[in-house]
Amino acid sequence: LYLDSADKFEDNLNKFYQKNSLQGHVLFALSVIENQQQYPLMLKLIDTLAEPLQNTEAIQIQKAFALFELKQFDDAENILSRFEQSQSFHAIKWYMKGRLMENRGDLAQAANYLSTYYQALPSFHSVNSLANVLIKENRHSDVVSLAKEYLKNFPNDSSACLSLALKLAPTHPKFALTLFKSEHVQWLI
Repeated sequence: LYLDSADKFEDNLNKFYQKNSLQGHVLFALSVIENQQQYPLMLKLIDTLAEPLQNTEAIQIQKAFALFELKQFDDAENILSRFEQSQSFHAIKWYMKGRLMENRGDLAQAANYLSTYYQALPSFHSVNSLANVLIKENRHSDVVSLAKEYLKNFPNDSSACLSLALKLAPTHPKFALTLFKSEHVQWLI
């Protein structure tokens, strides 16, 4: 997606998905697309997923986030309302507040909300969302600390490890290399 057009990316993504259809791999691909703010492409990918995976809470929440970014608030709210009884729902509210603050340019407040989201629901999505805002604030050393904490608690999350390594490569190449060399990231690559 960084190097090619969205059309070429879709072809590459289809090849990737045929060999790597696990939810974690799909979430990694969605995070790459989200990072490039290609929200229609996120929705298109989600709509092509097989039925059981497409309807999982994690994927549906990603869909709601993409709709939220596209200012389709009613559709996003309809999806999120399905998960109101879920323990993760309260954490998602912190995410939504964080993204609103980020969109308004208040990165410090966005980082606070997203940090609360991460603490309430440590996951691939929450760690990446927080890392993105911290990077925008030029708080790269905080991203290193966040990566160390997350990967200590979730050492097998190869998608998050790879994503964090890519984010840190420009500013902390030595640390990023240690993440790239981890056994689980090697399997993913």
